[in-house]
Amino acid sequence: MTLAALLGGLDTRGWGDASVLLPEARDEKIWEGEKAAAGTRRIEDLLAWADRLAAEPDKALAFTSFLRFFRDGDRQEYEQQYFQRRRRLEVFALAALTPGGDRFLGPLENVVAAVCEESTWSLPAHVDPQTLDALDLFAAETGSALAEIRGLLGPKLSPELATRMGREVRRRIVEPFLDPKAHWSWETAPHNWAAVCAGGVGLAALWALEGPELTRVLGRIGPILDAYLSGFPADGICLEGMGYWTYGFGYFVAFAELLRDRSGGQVDILRHPAFKERLASLAAFPQTAQIGNKDFARFSDALAEYRYPPGLVHRLTEIYGVPGPLPADQAEDLAFDPCCRWARHLRDFVWSATGPQSQQTDAEARRWFPDSQWMILRGTLGEPIGLAAKGGHNGEPHNHNDVGSFQLVAGDDALIDDLGAGRYDRGYFGPGRYGYFVTSSASHSVPVVDGQGQQPGPDRRASSVEFQKGPAGARLSLDLAGTYGLTGLESLHRTIEGGANGPERVLITDRFRFLDQARHEMRERFVTRLPARSAPGGFVVTGQRFSLEISATPPTFRTEITPVVFSPHRGDDQTAFCLDFVFSTDEPELQLRFVFVVKKIVQENGVN
Repeated sequence: MTLAALLGGLDTRGWGDASVLLPEARDEKIWEGEKAAAGTRRIEDLLAWADRLAAEPDKALAFTSFLRFFRDGDRQEYEQQYFQRRRRLEVFALAALTPGGDRFLGPLENVVAAVCEESTWSLPAHVDPQTLDALDLFAAETGSALAEIRGLLGPKLSPELATRMGREVRRRIVEPFLDPKAHWSWETAPHNWAAVCAGGVGLAALWALEGPELTRVLGRIGPILDAYLSGFPADGICLEGMGYWTYGFGYFVAFAELLRDRSGGQVDILRHPAFKERLASLAAFPQTAQIGNKDFARFSDALAEYRYPPGLVHRLTEIYGVPGPLPADQAEDLAFDPCCRWARHLRDFVWSATGPQSQQTDAEARRWFPDSQWMILRGTLGEPIGLAAKGGHNGEPHNHNDVGSFQLVAGDDALIDDLGAGRYDRGYFGPGRYGYFVTSSASHSVPVVDGQGQQPGPDRRASSVEFQKGPAGARLSLDLAGTYGLTGLESLHRTIEGGANGPERVLITDRFRFLDQARHEMRERFVTRLPARSAPGGFVVTGQRFSLEISATPPTFRTEITPVVFSPHRGDDQTAFCLDFVFSTDEPELQLRFVFVVKKIVQENGVN
């Protein structure tokens, strides 16, 4: 069974109208329950935020800022203005849904009218330079937001504005999607674009359409969502990382549940026997990827800081019994998401109020995911410690050149780090992508051989990959030579071993074999954002509550600490510290061993 088969040719006659959709968002008891929930101030914070925004003017979206992407590649200036308006849209609409929230209808109408007047709902990075328009992620998000706001609050809005909202959603979203001549690259994309774009269009259609038009939209969405699911390896890992799991799978789930509402339960993707086992494995990804207190395994363009969406997590817990354990203080709040995604945030309020709490279960300490080639080890030193390592290849979604890299986390301290996504601009997704520090292998804990790092492409992959585990620990073994493209490098065999307490003590062994007897330099690099210093035999990294001692054999080497300033995806520039062991040899073979020991820092008063 495929989603194309399930959604193709549906008979939508007899389905309810939009008044049956998302009943929990219409239920004042849900909002009152959210307001009264112990330990939460989310409703109070929302209303206070809405009051502050209502006292501020809505700022214009400057066309000169829009054009900057085409002039100098900058995305930040226009996107900041764009998302400030989306923030006003979602905050006023959410506040208006709360009991007694009618005072925000006026500010909401003003910002809705401004959104309807925008020349495009797309971002400049995604538009056709000739038309300056597209049906992209953000057009789909905006269309679904207006459709849902109209569906939930329409009777309270001025009829003229409600009519305009419906007309703009049809003109910008529904009609382009139903145009048989129009095709977008995301229709076959095996990543988040497919789910967000198709899910956003689907949400808008379920609120706005009926009869043959709704049938046509659903029929076209089915194959797109199949393409999205095809991008997940069978082991359930999201290679794009937690942030993109939330983004893509969140829209997938929102669409599926709204379709269930509209069809009166006749079409229930998430609980369908043909899909339930597969979707349950995807739903478990937060549990799978958690290491440390608040860190999740992050490779590729994953965000360095992640918080989980409580609404999505609670709904998945309700259906599948996952995910968990997820600490309450790591839940996303409204302010965390700078892109102001209405569909997710609405459901964070009304689904987390109705769903069960995350199950606090013990995750398996040593796990291997053969399709993704991820290894995750967990342990405890009074607080959780975790290691995530990967094989795979350098052509993965949102790829970084990072085959064989790893993260080592203790409590809140990322001792060996992955820097995550860099700042998105025009060049970041262009031919010069791997000239950026964060995407190159120079920012990852992998060797540099004769001055060269790993190269991009799906053919640059790990080989001879093996995983073993037993009472004494676990070991990942893989060969990295094929990722470098060096004709003189016959093999570069890396093993990463953790002991019985997971990553408390990690041993990494790299064995180099060359085809010639020339002199070669190996720069073994380990990356952190924490303070580090040289020490006898290696380095010491110091966090808030944990430290990491790194030592190497053989002892003939030099050490270097190189600070590198880089631009993260969000916020101000940061500094990473590259801890390098530098070896050179003219022998055809060389074996290097590195020992990583995690220790809890004892304060002067003896208290951790």
